[in-house]
Amino acid sequence: MSKLHAILVAAAAAFAFGSPPAQASTFTFTGNCTLDCTGTADATLVLTGYMLGNNITKPNFVSLTYHSTFMSFSVTPAELSLIGGTFTPPPLPGAESVSITWLVSGNTMTLQTFSDGTWCASTVQNCSDAGNNGVWAATPLPAALPLFATGLGGLGLLGWRRKRKAQAV
Repeated sequence: MSKLHAILVAAAAAFAFGSPPAQASTFTFTGNCTLDCTGTADATLVLTGYMLGNNITKPNFVSLTYHSTFMSFSVTPAELSLIGGTFTPPPLPGAESVSITWLVSGNTMTLQTFSDGTWCASTVQNCSDAGNNGVWAATPLPAALPLFATGLGGLGLLGWRRKRKAQAV
């Protein structure tokens, strides 16, 4: 009983004191268009191994997709030139400063969002899509998922222990 108790306490401590960052974090962007595009523009940025509050680096980048009435694009890690910025810990959503630059067919492109809520997407020299009220929001991991995984692990451990105990008798 003491081994099982120790294992359960260790698992609980791991969750209580923080587990490693999730494999992939998804951030969605929505902004109101004021130049060239109309309505809203939307983007989805997927990062891996990223923790809120830290600077975004190239190894964190998985993908970026962007869509407006004026242009749409997707960026892969092979096309990425530069990435920088920080998503602050909650309260998210909020205006965040993020800059993503990539090279496609010899053209340098960029998506920049600024802390005042303004944003720009286009070639570096000419801001084709631009707007205001840009907001990044994190797509959270369902809160029940870690709890569910812990419960399944605990049930599996108990089943294994009962089976082992029955074989010993």
